[in-house]
Amino acid sequence: MADSATYLRIMFMGMPFQFVYNMYASVLRAIGDSKTPLHAMLLAASMNIALDLLFVLVFGWGIPGAAIATAISKTVEFALVLIYMYKFEHRLNFRMHYIFAKTKQYIPSFLKFGIPVFFSEFIWGFGMTMQSAILGQYSKEFLAAYSLVLVILDLSTVAMCGFSNSSLILMGNMIGAGRDQEAKKWSKFFVFGGLGVGVFMAAIIMIIRPFAP
Repeated sequence: MADSATYLRIMFMGMPFQFVYNMYASVLRAIGDSKTPLHAMLLAASMNIALDLLFVLVFGWGIPGAAIATAISKTVEFALVLIYMYKFEHRLNFRMHYIFAKTKQYIPSFLKFGIPVFFSEFIWGFGMTMQSAILGQYSKEFLAAYSLVLVILDLSTVAMCGFSNSSLILMGNMIGAGRDQEAKKWSKFFVFGGLGVGVFMAAIIMIIRPFAP
């Protein structure tokens, strides 16, 4: 528990940057620029891996080193999109002070549509936290095996999240452009397409199950 608390305390320093990055990256994807967030994320992920190797394996800093590496990579990710925002991007002309603009007229709509999403994500996060707490009671051998299997599960989650996020962007663009009928048609495709992706990834997991530790 002490190691987990140490990791979270250090990781927290990079989270404010992550929040702003996620917001700006989502807006860029919504206007069709998905390459810039992808490049920033790839560079940050590569830096995270390199710093993990340096801090954990070379310097022997252990869990604090891994947390520092992640916090630094999140900060660099934010810095990259910030530079792009102010120097190269001219379609949105977004600026940081816009975050604090007065938007009282949007609060009712935000609460109406945002609260269900908030509780949905909260329940999911709570469930994952409880799962980790339960699994933490098992032996080291079990946790080592679970860590390997978790990589496979994460890959399936990435596929689902990628499909859902791309669906969100396309649907948002169609609704924003007033193409309601087209949005209704595509919504059916996204629902069944998401189901298909889920079944496909579940099949892969079941196939490799006999070989998993």
